[in-house]
Amino acid sequence: MFRFFNFNKTFIFSYFSFYNKTEQNTFQFFYHIVVKLLLAKIKKMEGNNIIMEHKTEGGIVMLVHTIEEKVKKMIDELKGVCMQAGLSNQAAEEQCVTTVLLYKFLDSKKDFLPEEYSIQSLIDYQKKLTRFFGAPNNPTSMSQFTRTFDRRISEIAYKIEETLTVSDPQNNVVYDPVMIPISTLANQESRDIFVSNVFKIISNPDYDISEIVDEKHQFDFFSAVFEYMIHDYNVAAGVYAEYFTPQIIFHIIGRILASMNDGNMKKNVSIYDPSAGTGSLVLHLDDALKKEGLDPAIYTQDISQKSTRFLKLNILLNSLYHDELHIAQGDTLLAPAHYEEERLKKFDIITSNPPFKVDFSSTRNEIAEAWADTERFFAGIPNIPTKKKESMPIYLMFIQHIIYSMSESGKAAIVVPSSFLSARTSCEIAIKKKMISDNLLAGIITMPARVFANTTTKVSVIFLDKNKCDDSVYLLDASELGTHEKVGKTKRVVLSSEEVEQIIDFYINKTEQHQFSIAATAAEIEENGYNLMAGQYFAPEFNYGSKSENDFRAELMECLIRLDELELERRSIEEDCGEFMMELRNLYGGSGK
Repeated sequence: MFRFFNFNKTFIFSYFSFYNKTEQNTFQFFYHIVVKLLLAKIKKMEGNNIIMEHKTEGGIVMLVHTIEEKVKKMIDELKGVCMQAGLSNQAAEEQCVTTVLLYKFLDSKKDFLPEEYSIQSLIDYQKKLTRFFGAPNNPTSMSQFTRTFDRRISEIAYKIEETLTVSDPQNNVVYDPVMIPISTLANQESRDIFVSNVFKIISNPDYDISEIVDEKHQFDFFSAVFEYMIHDYNVAAGVYAEYFTPQIIFHIIGRILASMNDGNMKKNVSIYDPSAGTGSLVLHLDDALKKEGLDPAIYTQDISQKSTRFLKLNILLNSLYHDELHIAQGDTLLAPAHYEEERLKKFDIITSNPPFKVDFSSTRNEIAEAWADTERFFAGIPNIPTKKKESMPIYLMFIQHIIYSMSESGKAAIVVPSSFLSARTSCEIAIKKKMISDNLLAGIITMPARVFANTTTKVSVIFLDKNKCDDSVYLLDASELGTHEKVGKTKRVVLSSEEVEQIIDFYINKTEQHQFSIAATAAEIEENGYNLMAGQYFAPEFNYGSKSENDFRAELMECLIRLDELELERRSIEEDCGEFMMELRNLYGGSGK
């Protein structure tokens, strides 16, 4: 039997490029789960009517509820319960929402939790308590259920920590559970009713999502789910600012790095992000490489405890807990965590969106002293400014660390501020010189301004390759692509799926197009003072307007003649000024003062 859902066309088609967009307003977690799957499963569209098929052992199952109404109601209910319990502050609500939704998610996946930890087992236990105590709201019954629910959550959290072990640079285990007993967030007097109300929501059969999460690996889908799930709770904090790299940049970087497999890349490839944040960038790379038949081992490090916790959440949502994982928490610049035979490990592929400007004055001298006898920071360490310490260009340190950490055939992609491309301070020039002299720099893609919703900083992606076959550098200027759209109170630029494919195809094929892309030689780059802006190497454009070429050339000749005349006048004035100054010197004794 077919069930039809009436949707606004604009709403539906906006999601065909779902993971290309990051919306400031929070469409909640399960809303995006269902919408993304809906688009992936669309078999037939007639006008505003959408038919979705989903294969199970019983045949074809249709989602029977209006997606928007169903999902928003569930989230609204959960947030309402949090508000009633006084948890409408960022930290407490974050812990509650992530714990509860992750529990429901893992329960629906069926491959991580044993049956005794399932939501169904808790439903059965709650029924037993009701039968024994005579009423579901009996205080003793509710108290026992709370203790059991807390114990299950704690046991699941422990299982997660065993599976996703996080270490510090000294190889000590860092215990920071991604799930916590939610009753501990509420006041003592309201804990039982709070847990009861939350469980009513996650056990409601109207909110069953088993058909969705049982799907085979759909990385784009689940990674987008993760981003939306934590959007409200990933606020800049701590030593390094935490912010999202737009999904579209993940996609572009992953595809291009995967395409750089020259046949010499081993199947068990190591991938690394030294400023991993919530991990989406390196996990996108992992997915792209798997599609190329490779088996990546993931290495990450980040200074932020909160970001590392979200990284574990990201891994769980994408069912990557069976992969080879090496997760570290700590200051990468001061104390990198990954070693091999007592030396810093070298990686096959590195990707990173490091923080751009951060005050690291508290560790700057310690970093310099610790690594003084190595080539790790070959271009030097930025000095501490007397004012605005927060403007220290920490990304320059990460670029150097990444270059140092590349294997003999290593590849890398680094998100940098576009100002780096034309910067001429000693550190920037030294880095660019090394990239060119060592023939590391493969290409650069300059992204549109405001591709990040929360910053106006224009960004570019630098691609490095130790296996380059020539000395050319491919420069692609995508700064004019995209359309502006309002996200909350800010504006950002969104690339269409066609524009994304254009960027990827042009880069992979090294296609040259007027005023868009060009291959510059190492000699040309050196001659231009290591300026890496694509526009520096484009041929100049001439606009004759309404004039013919001959008329334009005639006017140009007149201008040149007039310019010569003005030059003669300048020289005459200069001579007159010289004679006048000589008279003044003679008048005042020839002292020249």
